[in-house]
Amino acid sequence: MKSFDVFHHPAHGLEAVKTGFSWPGLCFGLIWALYKQLWWLALGLLLLTPLLVLLVFQLPDSLAQTKPLLIAAVQLPLFCLVGFKGNQWQAANLQRRGFALLRRLQAASPENAVLAIAPSELPPTQPYHSVWYKQFWPWFILGILGMSITLGTTMLVIATKNPPGLIADNYYDVGKGINTSLERENLASRLKLKASLVLDNDKGTANLQLQGYSNPPQLVLNLISPTQPERDRRVILQLQGDGSYFGQMPDLVEGRRFVELIGQEGGQDWRLFEEEQLASGQSVRLGE
Repeated sequence: MKSFDVFHHPAHGLEAVKTGFSWPGLCFGLIWALYKQLWWLALGLLLLTPLLVLLVFQLPDSLAQTKPLLIAAVQLPLFCLVGFKGNQWQAANLQRRGFALLRRLQAASPENAVLAIAPSELPPTQPYHSVWYKQFWPWFILGILGMSITLGTTMLVIATKNPPGLIADNYYDVGKGINTSLERENLASRLKLKASLVLDNDKGTANLQLQGYSNPPQLVLNLISPTQPERDRRVILQLQGDGSYFGQMPDLVEGRRFVELIGQEGGQDWRLFEEEQLASGQSVRLGE
């Protein structure tokens, strides 16, 4: 048997609310809140989603695989709170809507709790006039409008903070740049150049082994983010006595990157270019 509080309204009749934990509130938070007409709770759950998107969007690329777990970790305490407090909120909401508490009783279900109330326990029927702000449809329409404004503002903030930096205005210059890149890559192919790159984020270093018919005193390593130009990094690699190249990284670099290596041979630039998933201590092969 479960414990129920039974409420009465002159126009809407009897309503039973279970005391204690609400399993439907835990499992079906938003749907349950809408069904129980807990509009402020439903609005809060609706607003949580775009706020989480904004929060996760700002995390570094190194946490890309854990982002779904982070969203779940934030949502779980919220739904547990709905489970623990949901029935109390429902009872308080009924009283705000004009329901009066009759009594608490033991029953197997809400339907049985309502049937256990004898007609003699009901107060005398009085004329009832409901005000507009206690009706369903005004808040339903306002909720749709509010959600549209919230989602639109979220998309505007994301678009403003992350402009499409990969879009070019001067297509002629872009075309010339493509031709230049192809010439540099063809030169690297003729020189049979290959490279092995290892990044150490703990020490902030980049080590590279170069194979082929070129051994310039200095190389330029560009680590380019596919979508966020502010995350691009450039590292100058200097030739060491053992034939390897060494450089200092300005900060941590992880995740998906375009890796570009540029050097010179005979007064001409050559270029190795790959798209790689970078991780500290992991070897990345270029030119294969």
